[in-house]
Amino acid sequence: MAMVALVFAAVGWPAARLLARSRVGAWATLPASTGVACSIAVAAAILTGSSMVPWLATMAVLGWAGLALRRATGHRWVPEHDPTGVTALVTAAVVAILPVILVDIPPVEADARYMWWFHAAWYRHGGDVTSEAMSLPDFFFRRPAYPPLLPGVIATVWHLGGAFDREVALRVSQLFTGAAVAAAGFFTARTLRLGRRDTAIAAGFVAAACWGANASVGLVGFVDLAWAALFVAAAVLLLAGPTDSRTMAIGTAFAAAAALVKFEGEVAALLLVVLVAVRAGRAWRRSVPVAAAVVAAIVGWRFVPAAAGAPPDQRGDWSKLPQILDTGTEAHRRFMDALDFLGGELGWLVGLAALAIVVTLVVARLGGRPLRQPGAVPIMLLVAGYLTVVALTFAMATESLDAFLDAAARRAVLVARMLVVVDALLVGVAAARAIGHLEPVLAPTAGAGAGADAGTGRAAVGGWWARQSSVGGAGGPGAGGSDWRRRRRGPR
Repeated sequence: MAMVALVFAAVGWPAARLLARSRVGAWATLPASTGVACSIAVAAAILTGSSMVPWLATMAVLGWAGLALRRATGHRWVPEHDPTGVTALVTAAVVAILPVILVDIPPVEADARYMWWFHAAWYRHGGDVTSEAMSLPDFFFRRPAYPPLLPGVIATVWHLGGAFDREVALRVSQLFTGAAVAAAGFFTARTLRLGRRDTAIAAGFVAAACWGANASVGLVGFVDLAWAALFVAAAVLLLAGPTDSRTMAIGTAFAAAAALVKFEGEVAALLLVVLVAVRAGRAWRRSVPVAAAVVAAIVGWRFVPAAAGAPPDQRGDWSKLPQILDTGTEAHRRFMDALDFLGGELGWLVGLAALAIVVTLVVARLGGRPLRQPGAVPIMLLVAGYLTVVALTFAMATESLDAFLDAAARRAVLVARMLVVVDALLVGVAAARAIGHLEPVLAPTAGAGAGADAGTGRAAVGGWWARQSSVGGAGGPGAGGSDWRRRRRGPR
């Protein structure tokens, strides 16, 4: 644990502190900033045929230099007295670390050992060894083109420890997953703008729900729970949070990190970019940095294994895609079977939660009191779009459908479970506010410097989303809009 903390502090802290308004927000951003930095070091090492160490050092030096420069130029962060944020993060962290502490699992999971930790061993040996291994046909079944984030973090810790240790690899994977879960809980709770006690409850609830999606997947060394938790944080920040520059930047970092963990994260991140652009409406330029960062992460990594001679990781025959709507084709049958199987993997509780979300939104609108919660509908659209793409992937595959579904479906649906639960929480809080409960709480600001980051309110978004961004949701008080503050404080 000490080595993981050292990696987070040395490599990830500067970027996290530059992105976040407050120290507690920076702590929550650490899994994204650390993961992206380690991924960049892996890519640079492979392209130059060198060790990760000088590139990790470069990332650390650049980060700390940027942080020192920001301080020297008189940048003002939010005052550090933020008991609500501290309570939320501590609660989320405690809930997120409990499974790691309480469950003792040996490092024997085959896929973790022979894929993710195998890649970490490549990266630990250096870029020249990694390039050679990626290009060898004997290793093609190890999926050499898989994204590098979590193996990169493991390799970084191995460098510090000076050894290759499967116990350490498993513990790093578990701790990183716990950090991502805590971040999802923290940012969801903060987006809701609740009081101190309610914020802590929400943070703990979301962290428990993330592990509850399938705790064993995260504890045996798989990366699925890690990317899903990172993505939940990104979706909440970019679709349900305020549209100020710092919130968008942190959400973008989490989206890019999710895309650098697994191919499913790439698909989800691209769908998220589309919805962010829709939310921006006429202010579409606000979504350009999000799209640029996510595309850069995806395309940038795809270029690295290709340059090393690794085969592209393409699954299935996508020429059959036009047959999906033809009821007499094998592609259509596989697609419908995949959708049915995925629905079964989601479970009836998730289906009930999704139904409750839809019913609540419809009843509120028909009753003349529409819920003022940005992201409520877009998150459900994100879930539907993601599951559709996953079902299409199963349908286009050349493998036996039953075997493929049995092997992969239970992990592919984790992010959908998490998103539905988080959306149910968002809608539940918005419904409570619609009947006069859980009034939004003003977030701390950095005085005069906050206006540049936070002055967005409704004007920053267009169309349907703009109407959803008033006081009932995060787009009001969280965005720092001056109209909201005047209503709270009264005439000046």
